[in-house]
Amino acid sequence: MTDDATPTTQSVSLSGTVTGTPQAVLNPTSLSFTTVVNTAAYNQTVTLSNPGTATLSIASVAIGGANASSFTLVSNACGSTLTAGSSCKITVGLSSIVAGTYAATLTVTDNATSTSQIVTLSGMLQAHRRPFSIPRRSASPPFRTRAQPASP
Repeated sequence: MTDDATPTTQSVSLSGTVTGTPQAVLNPTSLSFTTVVNTAAYNQTVTLSNPGTATLSIASVAIGGANASSFTLVSNACGSTLTAGSSCKITVGLSSIVAGTYAATLTVTDNATSTSQIVTLSGMLQAHRRPFSIPRRSASPPFRTRAQPASP
């Protein structure tokens, strides 16, 4: 700014509040479950991180989609807020007991720029197969042989 006033330097007072921005990052962004019916189920964990500069407010953590009832939200250690630079764990399991292929999503709704973070869930539950075995043959043949007459 230039002018012809005296003094030649003018100053302006400024005030304000600097606010940070929360960020939400899920890792990994997909979970794949493959198991056999009637075997011990296993769980997988996703990490939610906030590399931003403000607290992340978490409105909800939910499983949705076509086969949502086939998956279970085993644990959510995130609570309702996640401070800047922090992370937490969310654990999901495949809970169906019927052989088939399943798909759903884990959605975290929050106050980050992109208000929903999504993890794709897929599962394949295979029917239990019994090992195939061939019955053993007995050591002796199932028929008797006659004695052959002696040759002349």
